[in-house]
Amino acid sequence: MRRTTTPHRRLAGALVLGAALLATGCSAPGASSSDSADGTKAGPINFAVIDAQSGQFSSLGHWEHNGVQLAVDEQNADGGVCGRKLTLTQFDDQGDPTTGTTLAQKVATGDFTAVFGSANSGVSLAMIPILGQAQLPEMTSGQSPKLEATGSPFMFLNSPTSTTFDTTLAKYAVSTKGFSQIAMITNNGAYGSGEHDAFLAALKDLGVAPVADEVVTPDQKDFSAALTSIRQQNPDALFIGAEEVESGLIAK
Repeated sequence: MRRTTTPHRRLAGALVLGAALLATGCSAPGASSSDSADGTKAGPINFAVIDAQSGQFSSLGHWEHNGVQLAVDEQNADGGVCGRKLTLTQFDDQGDPTTGTTLAQKVATGDFTAVFGSANSGVSLAMIPILGQAQLPEMTSGQSPKLEATGSPFMFLNSPTSTTFDTTLAKYAVSTKGFSQIAMITNNGAYGSGEHDAFLAALKDLGVAPVADEVVTPDQKDFSAALTSIRQQNPDALFIGAEEVESGLIAK
């Protein structure tokens, strides 16, 4: 049976392999190594994944951890990197920036080559100064434009920011679908704020003002007041800028 590889799996594998090659100091396949025969590095190459494994954002953390674990397992099955096996240690940031900061400090003083996570933009933003000071590469799937704005040379995005996604979405809604009465509901967390600002700016560039612009908190469970206000405007479409669990509750 032919096995297909999704772009995200290829990306995870490339990130793991690239970071591991840097750690070993050995060259990519087909090139010569700069290490001498008696100076070859040994032992495992250790990675950390810091993501929510519990709490409201755990679905994001599970997906990211599973993807990185798959890439590590596949690389190890192929002999590792320059004969060295890869290890992956999981840390639960609970979707909380304070917890993420504590874990980043722990990882920064440990024997790790790179960090994957957090998928939560707010947690990643909190970890960037610590991991940057330790010169420890951080690869995040967070999408807040604030991540890119930090300018950290040790922080790498594995997807575009909200600006790219929401500009495309706004153009489709207005130019392709012909919607002019668009409502918005976003949360005021790092991710939700990025979604709000990016989509609002894109609408403005298209000459459209939202008929409603409701802002909630990331942990909110009751949206009846905000949605009642939105319904009164009879919008053509509703833009939701929130993480998966909260978006599902709003849509429900």
